[in-house]
Amino acid sequence: MIQSFLDGYDVCIFAYGQTGSGKTYTMGTEMSKQTSQENQGIIPRAINHIFNYIKQKEESDGSLEVKVSVQEIYIDSVRDLLNPANVMTQNN
Repeated sequence: MIQSFLDGYDVCIFAYGQTGSGKTYTMGTEMSKQTSQENQGIIPRAINHIFNYIKQKEESDGSLEVKVSVQEIYIDSVRDLLNPANVMTQNN
């Protein structure tokens, strides 16, 4: 998926499952500074790969731009996890 993203395609990583099934661990959004590389989830690994690629490309090709959103869908609301105070949508 990351190579497809780097080739210019839109990519979505979707984690779905019951509460307590390991989504947060797998995605890696609860990691701390003490989390070893081998225990990092999908998101931190993807980000490291993307920014290493950008660093290499910028040295030879100029600048690149990355836009990202991390959203949570819980019950009937969608929330941007990069701005937890921002509830984007609520369906009643």
